[in-house]
Amino acid sequence: MGKELLLRLSFFVLCVVFYGNTQVSKPTVILQPSGPVVYRGEKVTLRCEIWGAGGTQWTYEWKRNNGNAEKRSKEYRINRVSYTNSGEYSCMARGGHQLTEWSDAVTLTVRSDKPRAKLTADRTIIPAGGSITLICSVDESDDWKFDWFRNEQQYSAARFRENSDPYRVISVSDEGVYSCRGRRGDPVFQTEKSKDVLVLKTVSKPTVILQPNRTVVYRGEKVTLRCEIWGAGGTEWMYEWKTNNGNAEKRSKEYRINRVSYTNSGEYSCMARGGHQLTEWSDAVTLTVRSDKPRAKLTADRTIIPAGGSITLICSVDESDDWKFDWFRNEQQYSAARFRENSDPYRVISVSDEGVYSCRGRRGDPVFQTEKSKDVLVLKTVSKPTVILQPNRTVVYRGEKVTLRCEIWGAGGTEWMYEWKRNNGNAEKRSGEYRTITVDEYHSGEYSCMARGGHQLTEWSDAVTLTVRPDEPRAKLTADRTIIPAGGSITLSCSVDESDDWKFDWFRNDQQYSADQFRGNSEPNRDISVSDGGKYICRGGRGDPVFHTEKSNVQKIVSGPTVNRHPSWPVVFRGETVTLRCEMQDDEGTQWTYEWSPSKRKSPTSNEYRISSVSESDSGSYWCRASKGYQRSDWSSEFKLTVKSNRPKVSLTSSANIIPAGGSVTLTCFINIGVGWKFDWFRLESKSSTAQSIRTNESDGVLSISEGGEYSCRGGRGDPVFHTEKSNVQKIVSGPTVNRHPSWPVVFRGETVTLRCEMQDDEGTQWTYEWSPSKRKSPTSNEYRISSVSESDSGSYWCLASKGYQRSDWSSAFTLTVKSNRPKASLTARVNIIPAGGSVTLSCFMDIGVGWKFDWFRLESKSSTAQPIRTNESDGVLSISEGGEYSCRGGRGDPVFYTETSREVTIQKTVPITPTVIQQPSWAKIYRGERVTLRCEIQDDGGTQWTYEWKPTNINSPTSSEFMITAYNSGDYSCRGRRDSFTLTKWGFITLTVFTPKPQPVLSVSPSWPNPGASVTLSCEDLKLQSAGWRFFWYKAVPDPSSRYYRFELMPGSTNGTEQNSFNINGPTHTAGFVCRAGRGEPKFYSDYSEVKFAWSVGSAAASLTVSPDRIQHFMSESVTLTCRGNSTDWRVRMFTETDELSDITCSRWGRMTGSICTINTYWSVSRVYWCESGSGEFSNAVNITVHGRL
Repeated sequence: MGKELLLRLSFFVLCVVFYGNTQVSKPTVILQPSGPVVYRGEKVTLRCEIWGAGGTQWTYEWKRNNGNAEKRSKEYRINRVSYTNSGEYSCMARGGHQLTEWSDAVTLTVRSDKPRAKLTADRTIIPAGGSITLICSVDESDDWKFDWFRNEQQYSAARFRENSDPYRVISVSDEGVYSCRGRRGDPVFQTEKSKDVLVLKTVSKPTVILQPNRTVVYRGEKVTLRCEIWGAGGTEWMYEWKTNNGNAEKRSKEYRINRVSYTNSGEYSCMARGGHQLTEWSDAVTLTVRSDKPRAKLTADRTIIPAGGSITLICSVDESDDWKFDWFRNEQQYSAARFRENSDPYRVISVSDEGVYSCRGRRGDPVFQTEKSKDVLVLKTVSKPTVILQPNRTVVYRGEKVTLRCEIWGAGGTEWMYEWKRNNGNAEKRSGEYRTITVDEYHSGEYSCMARGGHQLTEWSDAVTLTVRPDEPRAKLTADRTIIPAGGSITLSCSVDESDDWKFDWFRNDQQYSADQFRGNSEPNRDISVSDGGKYICRGGRGDPVFHTEKSNVQKIVSGPTVNRHPSWPVVFRGETVTLRCEMQDDEGTQWTYEWSPSKRKSPTSNEYRISSVSESDSGSYWCRASKGYQRSDWSSEFKLTVKSNRPKVSLTSSANIIPAGGSVTLTCFINIGVGWKFDWFRLESKSSTAQSIRTNESDGVLSISEGGEYSCRGGRGDPVFHTEKSNVQKIVSGPTVNRHPSWPVVFRGETVTLRCEMQDDEGTQWTYEWSPSKRKSPTSNEYRISSVSESDSGSYWCLASKGYQRSDWSSAFTLTVKSNRPKASLTARVNIIPAGGSVTLSCFMDIGVGWKFDWFRLESKSSTAQPIRTNESDGVLSISEGGEYSCRGGRGDPVFYTETSREVTIQKTVPITPTVIQQPSWAKIYRGERVTLRCEIQDDGGTQWTYEWKPTNINSPTSSEFMITAYNSGDYSCRGRRDSFTLTKWGFITLTVFTPKPQPVLSVSPSWPNPGASVTLSCEDLKLQSAGWRFFWYKAVPDPSSRYYRFELMPGSTNGTEQNSFNINGPTHTAGFVCRAGRGEPKFYSDYSEVKFAWSVGSAAASLTVSPDRIQHFMSESVTLTCRGNSTDWRVRMFTETDELSDITCSRWGRMTGSICTINTYWSVSRVYWCESGSGEFSNAVNITVHGRL
């Protein structure tokens, strides 16, 4: 009974335990810091977090690696973790009647090494005015904060350019050596500093300045190119220069070429490095070296110096302006003081002296001189000469003797040669200043002269006109009166022409008149006073010999009257009024009484005989005479009057019978008999009207008309007016004009053309039209429409118009030319790539025809068809901002006639994405011949399939994002992405700097004289090879009997190279030589071999060296014998000096080699190591021989 009770009680307790506690949600282990990896010494807190636990008071249990549970609080703290704390941690909790499951395990990994921050840069050179991005990281966790250092000083957070904590990524614009360090936790746990990253800053691009400042120089000149950096402060710069983009060459700031040659031609650019700064490469300056020596060029604005003036001489060499010039006159250097205040470099001078001039250019220091220019002859104009006539008269007569003299005033003692020309004809050279001629008619004209003497010449003189009259002159005798009054006298005057150098002889009744009868008249007796009647004659004479005129005479009687008709028409007509007038030459105003013969019609006694209306009976001869007081004249000469019986008729002519459109016709009214006519004009506007006067009393018988009608005219003259009969002309309508509408000069097969016959008519009359040729059933209207022209419609077309009794002439021919080929539009684009955010202008045009409008088409993708985007555009210009394949066509007319569509033009659009070019491997130095992979990375939404383009382009340029190249030259490499046929990114670029020559490591051997059995360590050093991906290869030097050098054999354990730059050789027992080199990349790129270094052994080997005398110390001038022994018959002895230099020369050069024995005389007081090398490739032991002074 008691046992059963005990069992029931136990079962009750178990039920309470198992069914009285309720499970809640599984807890979560939270790790602080949150990364799964922590480092030895960090503080770590694991927190058991129960979600939705309410206010329950929990008790926590923890276990590691599923070991025994350990009661702890909610947080499991490890203040300084160690490697032993690594493991999987889980927790559970109990509270009240609740408990949790065990949480999922969290793995805590404790690394024993202290982490090193990793610093990466998007690039290590800051562009001018820009910045670069630096990124610091530790591991995959993101709870690190970072400290930054520049040049070993902590970098102020205020300089991070607004980057926020934790400062994992910063942007910097200052050059320097950067590093970073991570930190986290409390207390703070810090990483090791990152490796240093050298950041260089690009300052302003330098400028290459040429001194002298010219791009074209000549062989032998001195040229200095200076690399000028503006705003560089006090930086100490190292400069590099390159020519024609070749290898860079280190030089100073100035690149001097003392005597340039043709090989110095090319493009020069420079850059500089200083501190942590560098510049970009400057823009290239082109230097052209011309091999020929330049010749100065002398030009003159003119080569003749005007009187009292000067001319300008210009000396030039080429397009540069830094030449100075020397001047020469008549082979003598021209004094600078005579340049008339022209300043240095005397390129342009003003001269007023005649002579032979030349010039020469010079420049530089030392002075470089050009060849002299070609000579220029400069003549000087002195005062203009004067042509003097002797005798001094411009009108002479045939047979007279004339002298022309060329007079030069102030000419000094110059010997002159004279030139004469007449009427601006060809010049005639003469030696003297005189020209004497006996004139004839052909000597008439304008005479001028000039002279030349030395380097002087005169201008042409003003011309003197000489007139030679062919007739022999007759003296003219005039009297103040012709009747001598009683007891008085009259004055007779004798003259020849307007000249006044004549002298006169007088004759009376054919006898020479005595000079003493001239009653005190003096020479030349031009005027004399006479009181005797008679027949007087005079004659002129001049010159030596004397030239005489013909005689002239006068009779002592009153002069007879003259009958004149007024008007003085030669012909009169019946019915006209005629007045005859008797005219006396009398200056005394005396009243004369006149008598007429015949005495018809009761003739008057006045001087006028008027017949009011003449008839045929008035025809005949008429005379008159006059009397006054006791004087009475003779009858006048006969005047004959002829009267025509028929009234004259006027004639009217027209310049054309058709008034052209917008033009006029000229009418001419004339009378073919008589003179003095004036004209009246009449016009009949219509058949039902009467002619109206439109112009009267017109002296000109010409009338221009632009109106149709019936025109007539008549003539009239006299007072009262006597009129002719009328004459008429019939109106002809104006001719039509054929015009084409539209008025295109060229039409094409298939176009619609309308020819229009246009009449200039303002009366509104309906015309009927006729067309020729009468193709296509030509219309009777004024429009001839051809709906679809073809070549057969080409040809000439005419039209005429008629209405009522009027009919025009045929129009002028209109030629219609129909082109058989349909024209094609032309499409051009200024550029084919749209810049990011920009546009491109397309131009569609037709090179034939006018009046076109344009339709535009765009193909969006290669799989689609072109769609119209603009139609009927009058301007053939389109601005686009989207890529595609564009085309256009022209159209005109109604219905529209279309041209052929233009060729397609592909336009590509640039999206605002710039790829990043990544170099792999990212070694700081790449050497010529290494393989490098460039990767083009495009940051986009990730869904775009890109193809790639690379520059520079070669036959191996890929379309993928990676471009593998073999580096030969430094340069820029660019890539861009292509999304489709019409969309491109911008170009991204990277500058690849290729270094030459290959690096050469330095090998050291330690120890160089090892004890027997001791190890030797080889170290391959220099150039920081370990930090640039290098592996090291180790070689043994083996003597090569075929040359002075060694061949190298790869040492065991070095086939794949070693990561470390040191290599241990255990227990070498013989003398041996070693080299090393480094290699990296795939395929492998190797550095140069190091110099051979030796480990010396004094012990015996397969080959041995003995010294005689056998001692360490020797003295100068002693003979020493070195003997090689071993299994070889071919030996050479080498030496190594104490200055650590291996001699390439064997014993046969510095001693005497006989077989295996080398004999030397010690003339030096230094220590040297000697050894033997056999033909089979073995080294002997080494011997160190020290030579001292003489014994």
